[in-house]
Amino acid sequence: MSKLKYLTTNFLILLFITSVLITSCSTQTIGDSDAVASEDSNTISIFFAGSFHTGAPCQKYDGSGCDLYSTTYNFETNEIVSAERLTTNQNTAEEFPAVDPNNQFVLYQIKNVDGTPDIGYIILKTKEEGVLIENAKAPYISSDGTLFAYALDEAKDQSYIYLMDISFSNGEIVLSNERRITDTGNSKEPIIFPGNLYLAYYESSSEVQSGQTLIYNLETTEVFEFSYAGDGCSHGSVNYDASAYFCGTTGRYFEDNSWSELTTFIENPGDPNFFGEECEQITIGHSEYCGDNEHYLTTVSCKQGEDILYANLAIVNGEGEIKSLFHNQVVDYFGIEFASSRTGVCSEVEK
Repeated sequence: MSKLKYLTTNFLILLFITSVLITSCSTQTIGDSDAVASEDSNTISIFFAGSFHTGAPCQKYDGSGCDLYSTTYNFETNEIVSAERLTTNQNTAEEFPAVDPNNQFVLYQIKNVDGTPDIGYIILKTKEEGVLIENAKAPYISSDGTLFAYALDEAKDQSYIYLMDISFSNGEIVLSNERRITDTGNSKEPIIFPGNLYLAYYESSSEVQSGQTLIYNLETTEVFEFSYAGDGCSHGSVNYDASAYFCGTTGRYFEDNSWSELTTFIENPGDPNFFGEECEQITIGHSEYCGDNEHYLTTVSCKQGEDILYANLAIVNGEGEIKSLFHNQVVDYFGIEFASSRTGVCSEVEK
């Protein structure tokens, strides 16, 4: 064999090996975390409560079937890339997830058989789970992963907002520097704004569906009355750049260090037949910003009169237009009928 032919043959072999390696790298499976991260910048993580393996109730007044789930979701194509059941406990309800921004662990609210709450945790890599804080509820992790807020039931009908430093080291959740933020005994549902300067919460009253939404300045301790007295609501959401906060369907924009007037943020879907002919009215609730500052993961309820027939998760925009019937997509993914879903949280679309 001539020297030229030898070199040419070796070059062709090298070229073939290189092309095989490139093809192999570009077709990694979805389960490979590096492949998910690099494959599409439009994917987000969605963690939520549902009953997609049992079909048991997972609703406001009966959450006995609620387990935690996670999905990787393509926000551009509205497709589920992958989905996983995280908890399988039979005697408790797991809902209201709060996620570490590095996707290392999830905190969530446990409703025990006797009705008492605890805050649970699950380490996503090892699937280790347990109780983090007893008699506590409504966990919330700051967007930078350094602060953890929650409501603690110190006595019957006495709930206080607490704040702690949180970190993750050697596979364990580390809590420190506990401090109580409120002292009325009526405080619930804390939400930490990006930047860690403000904390929103709901101050309840003795009357049903009556209270006030307040914004607490963590540096000055000043309190802003976000809603009118008696017209507040729990389960609010702050957007990804801390420029807006809403609760229910109304909210305010934060510009030049001041809040705008209250305005409508989300309209209820207009078509009562959107779930089925049995629905007389469609309403939304428990809404969270999802993917960007224009869309929300929300619980859409089918109502007949005052009765809620069923309520499941969907992604909507501010006009109430449906981006995706998220619940139905999860049903199709797992292949179970009669499932229900509620309360979720989304990451932001990667820029």
